[in-house]
Amino acid sequence: MPDNDLSNLLDRQMEGTCEWFTSDAEVKVWRAGIGEVPKILWLSGKPATGKSTLAAHVVRQIRDSHLGCSYFFFKHGDRSKSSVASMLRSFTYQMASTNPQIRAEIVSMHDNGTSIDADDERTLWRSAFISRIFRTDFHRPYFWVIDALDECGDFSCFLPMLAKIDKSIPLQVLVTSRPSSVIQTLLLQEKLPALAKEVTAESSSGDIWTVLEANTPFLPIDDPAACQRLIARILEKSNGCFLWASLVLKELETTHSEQQIQEVLDSVPSEMDNLYTRILQNMAMVPRNQKLAQAILRWTVCAVRPLTVEELKEAIWLDLEEVVPRLERTVESVCGHLIHVDRQSRVQLVHETVRAFLIKDDLASEFAVNRIREHSRVTDVCLRYLCSDEMRSSRFRRRGAATRAPKRSAFAHYACVHFSEHVIRSSSSNDNQVVALDTFFSNNVLTWVEIVAQGGNLYFLTQTAKNLKAYMERRAKYRSPLGHQ
Repeated sequence: MPDNDLSNLLDRQMEGTCEWFTSDAEVKVWRAGIGEVPKILWLSGKPATGKSTLAAHVVRQIRDSHLGCSYFFFKHGDRSKSSVASMLRSFTYQMASTNPQIRAEIVSMHDNGTSIDADDERTLWRSAFISRIFRTDFHRPYFWVIDALDECGDFSCFLPMLAKIDKSIPLQVLVTSRPSSVIQTLLLQEKLPALAKEVTAESSSGDIWTVLEANTPFLPIDDPAACQRLIARILEKSNGCFLWASLVLKELETTHSEQQIQEVLDSVPSEMDNLYTRILQNMAMVPRNQKLAQAILRWTVCAVRPLTVEELKEAIWLDLEEVVPRLERTVESVCGHLIHVDRQSRVQLVHETVRAFLIKDDLASEFAVNRIREHSRVTDVCLRYLCSDEMRSSRFRRRGAATRAPKRSAFAHYACVHFSEHVIRSSSSNDNQVVALDTFFSNNVLTWVEIVAQGGNLYFLTQTAKNLKAYMERRAKYRSPLGHQ
């Protein structure tokens, strides 16, 4: 029942949270529903960032203002909560229960032999809404709050329906979802003006802090200063993930030592496991994106530091020989929003628990990240670039080219500075890798030194030497450095 969904969310909401959203000036204008304001408010956010609680908070505020509001919380895997037809039936019942005129129309519709229990959303839309509900008198704005639209299997048919509503009908619609290029495209195609808002780590940090402060008495630390430091650590590690912070709070209540506290902060709560497992299962349902998703996960999990969008584009080209022109949008859509691009155009995991989950030894998924195997793959790609013609010293280039500084790949600096960090983490049994190292040092090492030196930090030269020495010593225990080459 939708009432149960709403009650459960409101019961868990901490007083004072969610105000940042409903106090936003543009959201207030949308709520007023007066004049030429967008009828659709689209709130997007990464998984587990509190979007459903925000939606429930909006419902409560609207109802407290004595305005009409129907709501629906989509839920993947629940047949009664995963279709447009289910949502429209729910809206029909909710609107009829509070509006006598609409109730009379639905009763008349039933008496004429038209049922609202059909699974055909288009028939239901025409017979219940276009022909009846929207022909009743709306004297004040009416609101629909739709949570997790992206968890609806057939949501692409719903936005075109909204586009056909007469502009005179004062219907305001709040939609929440994960960031979705499909929803964005549909809004543009249907010429539906929408006010877009996003749940960011910055916007939700205040709410997470409020929840943490309220739970201070239950934390396993008596010293007030130490307790505040623990709260600050939890807030920092949450990275805007409400679910993680809430689950960690529950687990901390059963800890008794500093070591146990650290263990909880470093682990992945079981409910997060369930969320990530479902995301990977959804990713697996689009086979054509599998290799690309695996590559993005590989580079994001294994990278020594976050790659920029341009660096990752080049890495994927070297890795898969695929050109991905709009990588900023692609990383989130093909990786189930486990990965995002930050404001500095760096490709990041949405939370550190994603890394811990993906590298688990017992993870049974095609998207699991085996660290030795994936670091070996990254090493191969780095060495392929370092051995390429682009890295040839000027004395080996064609005549006339020496006077021009070559335009290097966006991946050049990362490959030069960090390749040895991947070498040391890869398998030492790979003969091809050793041969590639020999080729690189025989042909292109001078260019490498030049590029590293231009960065002004010679630490990377000495660290590379240490990493390669350790790698060769490990390999030499059971195999000669170059084998038969």
